Amino acid sequence: FPSHDIGSIIKLRLLVKRFNQQLSKQDVELELVNRFGVTASNGPLYTIRLGFLPSDDYKRSGYLNPFVQKRNWHINQRFYKDSNGLVVLEFKAPLSRELVGWIMMWMDHVKVISPPELIH
Repeated sequence: FPSHDIGSIIKLRLLVKRFNQQLSKQDVELELVNRFGVTASNGPLYTIRLGFLPSDDYKRSGYLNPFVQKRNWHINQRFYKDSNGLVVLEFKAPLSRELVGWIMMWMDHVKVISPPELIH
C-alpha cells in the first residue's frame, strides 16, 4: 500500500456535478442518433441495411432472426422483409469500428445490403 495516511484520503472530494446533469429525452435521442453503441462520431449518417436469414431457415440460422428482431440495436431502427425473404434491419448511423465489429460477430448470418462504403 502507498504511504498515504487516512487524513489525506478523507480530504479528497469527488466531483459529482458532471454526473448530476438532467438531460431531456430529446437531448438523449439526438445524441444516440450520432452513435452506434458507445462510440460517438461527427461523421455523416448513412442508411445501414443489414439482411438476416428468415426465421424459418432453421438449418442455417436457428433462432437468430427472432433474437435480432426482439432487441433494440439503434434508436431509429426498423425491420421489414425484402423480396428475397431476408429480414432487413435498417437504421441511420455513422460508420465506425464498433459498428463493423458488431456486424462481423454475426459472421455468415448477415448480409450487408447498404451503404456501399460498408460493403467494401
